[in-house]
Amino acid sequence: MNLKKIPLSIIFFATFFIPLSAQVQDGQSVPEPEKEVAIAEVSEKIQPVLPGRDTKLIFVEGEDAVSTNFNREPILNYSCSGYRTLQLNQSIDLHGQATYNSDYVFYVEEDGVYELWYGGTPPGNRDETITSYASPFRFVIDSLYSEDIYREDVNVVEEYAPSYYWNYVSDVTLAAGEHRIKFEVLLKRSLDNRYYFYLDNFFLVRKINGTRVAVDNPPEIFPEDMDIRSIDLPFKSFEDYEVLIRDNPEIVGNYVELAKTYSLAGDYINALKYLRRAALLSPDEPEIMLQMAKNLIWRGAVVEGLRMYSDLLAIVPERVDLWAEAGKIAAWTGLYDDSIGFFESGLENSPDNLNLLANLGITHLWLGELNTAEKIFNQVQKITGDDLDKNRALAEIFRVNGYADKAVPLYRKLINLYPEELELYFDLEETYKENDQRDKVQEVRDLTEKTFIPNQDYVKVTETFYESQSMKEKVISDYEEQLKGDPENLNLRRMLAEIYFWNGYRKKAIDEFRNILTSYTYDNVLETEKKMTSFLEILDRSYALTHFLETVPASVSESRKNMTELLKQYDKNISDLEALKKKNDAAEAKGETVDRSGEESLAQQRFDLEEKLAVQIYLGESFTGKFNSLMELFNEENRTLEGLLEDEKTSAEAYELLMEGIDWKWNRGDMITELNAVKKDGVVLANLTLGKILMFEGKPVEAEANFKPIMEGESVLDAAPFALYEAQVWLGDEEERKSLYESYPGKIEEGSEYAYYLNDYLDVLYLEEEDVFSYLTGDPAESIASLTAAYGEITSQASVLNRDLRENIAIIHKVLQDNMKRGFYNLASQTYLLRNELGDFYYNEKMYSEGIAQYEQVLAIDPWNLSAKFKLAQVYHYNGNWSKALKIYSEIYDDDPQFNNVASFYNELTREFADSYHFSASSFSDPTRIKSDLHADYNINFTPLFGTTLAYDVNLDRIYRTYSAEGTEPDDPKSSTLLFNKVSLSFPVKLGPVKITPVGGLYLKTDLFGDEDLSAADPGFGLFEYIDPYFYGGADAAVNLDFLSFSGGYRFDWLTESFHPSADIFFHQVKGNLGINFVKTKIPFIEDLTLNFGGEGKFLSDDNILWNAFASATEKIQLVREPAMYLNAGLDFSLESGKFNEYSDNSTLPYWAPDMSLMTGLNLEYEAKFPLSENRSLEEKVRLNVDYTSSGTGAEQIRGMAFEVGNRLSYNKSDFTAFFNVTGTFSVQFEPADITYWSLIFELGVSALLPELLMP
Repeated sequence: MNLKKIPLSIIFFATFFIPLSAQVQDGQSVPEPEKEVAIAEVSEKIQPVLPGRDTKLIFVEGEDAVSTNFNREPILNYSCSGYRTLQLNQSIDLHGQATYNSDYVFYVEEDGVYELWYGGTPPGNRDETITSYASPFRFVIDSLYSEDIYREDVNVVEEYAPSYYWNYVSDVTLAAGEHRIKFEVLLKRSLDNRYYFYLDNFFLVRKINGTRVAVDNPPEIFPEDMDIRSIDLPFKSFEDYEVLIRDNPEIVGNYVELAKTYSLAGDYINALKYLRRAALLSPDEPEIMLQMAKNLIWRGAVVEGLRMYSDLLAIVPERVDLWAEAGKIAAWTGLYDDSIGFFESGLENSPDNLNLLANLGITHLWLGELNTAEKIFNQVQKITGDDLDKNRALAEIFRVNGYADKAVPLYRKLINLYPEELELYFDLEETYKENDQRDKVQEVRDLTEKTFIPNQDYVKVTETFYESQSMKEKVISDYEEQLKGDPENLNLRRMLAEIYFWNGYRKKAIDEFRNILTSYTYDNVLETEKKMTSFLEILDRSYALTHFLETVPASVSESRKNMTELLKQYDKNISDLEALKKKNDAAEAKGETVDRSGEESLAQQRFDLEEKLAVQIYLGESFTGKFNSLMELFNEENRTLEGLLEDEKTSAEAYELLMEGIDWKWNRGDMITELNAVKKDGVVLANLTLGKILMFEGKPVEAEANFKPIMEGESVLDAAPFALYEAQVWLGDEEERKSLYESYPGKIEEGSEYAYYLNDYLDVLYLEEEDVFSYLTGDPAESIASLTAAYGEITSQASVLNRDLRENIAIIHKVLQDNMKRGFYNLASQTYLLRNELGDFYYNEKMYSEGIAQYEQVLAIDPWNLSAKFKLAQVYHYNGNWSKALKIYSEIYDDDPQFNNVASFYNELTREFADSYHFSASSFSDPTRIKSDLHADYNINFTPLFGTTLAYDVNLDRIYRTYSAEGTEPDDPKSSTLLFNKVSLSFPVKLGPVKITPVGGLYLKTDLFGDEDLSAADPGFGLFEYIDPYFYGGADAAVNLDFLSFSGGYRFDWLTESFHPSADIFFHQVKGNLGINFVKTKIPFIEDLTLNFGGEGKFLSDDNILWNAFASATEKIQLVREPAMYLNAGLDFSLESGKFNEYSDNSTLPYWAPDMSLMTGLNLEYEAKFPLSENRSLEEKVRLNVDYTSSGTGAEQIRGMAFEVGNRLSYNKSDFTAFFNVTGTFSVQFEPADITYWSLIFELGVSALLPELLMP
């Protein structure tokens, strides 16, 4: 269901609301959506019964706007038409050319002249010397005609509700067809410089030949006499009213008029002052009392205001609207008991009033009392039966109160009953839209077409209705088209988001708002980036240089290797050539024929080697020169960086001064989460924004992963190519960088003012010289030796330079992040109002974690925003973090104890999770023993997830007789008395529907009681000689779902029965239980049925095993509603047995050993609650169990009956309960007939919550 449409106010709380869909408390189930009622198709088409229409009147409710930014939601006001109204009460100017406006569509069936009227506040005065209590406005029709409206331009006819008047504006000429009218509030009222305007409705009345046509069937709230002008005068100033009162102190009306004017101005204290003076002159005047009640509530004194409603309704109990109004106010402010009281008291005067009864059910829903609510709704349906008008009225009540889902099955039922009523199909279509089930609309239209004979009137009515419905979609489409043409227009985008939300496209609205915030975030990051251009230019070159330096050792090594190898070949070539030449010269001198081709070949080799050596030396010298140039450039940039850092230090100090006393911190996690969510929706601007943030943080790998998807889209964002290019520079991915530059040279160079120079720098840095020609100019060995020495220095310098670069990179990233955070503070200041709105959207959609993130950001900028703070407390509450909610409620109370009845919300929550204690004393007796038990425990809830319970028990167990195994006569009557103490500590941990409870403790056992041989002066007495500790422990687990619950556990524990004979038997226990309820079936009888199944096994240290299994079915039947009386009737079954070994000494077992012990029968419990006063009551529970029993098998089987009778009487007072319980049992066997067992238990106890309450 959807309670979002109901704000926490009735008239003036326009700046704050509570989505009542969030009122379900922790641990309570949310009601399931209503089940669809199948609609039977007619066998033959039928003639439609057409809706009653009056073409002379076009009446439009203010809350039916296509779009409005007056307020997030309509305000419920039982004095207004449709019970709802629009209110504008803002001091904030909108950005750019945006205005506060409300946009409507309507359909005119006949051409003509129409009078334009509206119900709301009269506009402000054109004459600035006269005080204005509301803003003037402008109306625009079809974007063609507009008119500015001031008080001097309208006729005020009558006041029909506090601050609401009927106002005639002007005549307008309209053609038949669809039209659009927009009400714009452009100016602030002069009283206090606020935009202030109320719009309940507007209507157009046809004029023929200059005369207004009489309206045949006007709405329930409509001007009584449209021609009266008795109050058509501007409001007086406060001073003028006071003069009237001074001159005529006996006229009550003057006090009331002044009080109403103060109310309109928002000065409720002065309004109450004059209302009290009026009440002295005219006590028990209902109108004065109503005004006082409303002003008390508007002022924040809710309890006093409701008390005034009570006094008023004692005088006018027939005012059903006031019972409903008071009940709703009480519910909105968390006073659920008061709300129920108002509705129930109103029902005493009007037993079958659907509005009161339905709202009573709704209040129980907010309390989480789903069964009670459904029973009330069933009672409502009994009243409505199959009556058309009553069911339609009930459906409208549900719709007005935000429960469109409950109206749907009503309309579907009515269509089955009255298929000829065409208007029911229209109502169902509208309700589906209200319930955000637009996919059902076509189904309804198809059904309509299949049902009716398409006569001329039917066609005209349906086309008119469908056209009016489509007009809203057309307006939305217009805004969407405008946005496509101007995607950077954030005001237009925001307006579209508000239109989406107003028209039920809630997911679209949230997405659009997140897009807006993403745009603001991107613009902010871009602004920081531009501001940091000098740093970024150095950073880009630094990253590039580090990657270059990483290649230096390998480059130097390769160059050295190449030159050494060539020089070796060169030296060998010279030696070989000289040797060959000498050899050839000697041979030639001897006259031998010499082949000189070898010399020529070696000479050519020498030439080639000289060229290669020259090139290598040239490249080495070039590399050395480039390195030295890079060193010089680094030193120059280092000096530049030092200057930039000095300037940055000054900026940082200025920022620190600015932030003194401001508790704002950038929440990186929330922003990244938000951007990732938008990114998942395919909005690549989020990729770009997220990537740039990651770049500032020095995470180019993650940044590149965000940038790349942008490049894969149909259209690439202008800034994306350079962003990816820069990331690839930082990563040293030269191949990818070059390829990207070749694809997007223009966009990359437009991406930054230094992008062109950066690309040149990189080209030079990684320049690979080709077709180099050089020649030797000296001894290559000397050149190579010189280069080798230079290479050694370069390698050493490169290492130092790389270190310095890394340090600079880290420093620059720190500067970038600091500036980004400063920018984000400006962003937070710029967008906190947007985030407040987005928080409201999340709040309404029960997206509590997301809502928390928004409100926390709002409060980080505006910590005095009590409205956002209150909503933050509520979303923490509904999200399960009650401890955080309590803390925030307490802070609000410290700031303003009267704010939105915060003490009531705090007290209700703290009672739910308060520390508690329980104390009880009991006495048990049966034919063999008398036991006395004392029990105390204290429970603490530390957090929503974690708590603890400390428990202490004292058990005194005296066995005063025993029985032999052979007979029933008592054996040795000597008593055996045992005293043991039990201390336990448990730590329940809650994880959603799962609760896990580790538990541990110890027994301290002594059997000194009854030991006649023990001397008090025994010198050997020691504490642990006679007091024995026994440790135990385990864990329990429980899972609670809507209709299913499961619990189980493990224990290592001791059989206390075995303490008497000092057998000291321990056991391992496993247990489990399954519970099933049928509440959600909503089937009479079945919905009140509960089933339980379970069992346990004990594995004893003496190798025996005990086990049991059980099942039960219980039906809860309400006998009387007031006082509440119920009968719980059930069937139960249990079977206990075990596996036993005989003791070697033939002794009997020191504990009860069941042998196929069966018990099954009927249990009845009567419970009643008798109220004694507002917070005191008596409760009584009387129970009777009758069971058939059997034990053993075969011939040894013993059958019989067991009876149990008990009575528990409780006295409750607020958080305290005292109880007395008495239970008696006896068992009989059939053969031979005998009473085999009896027992009697008396128990007295108290329990209490210990909440830390605030004084309301």
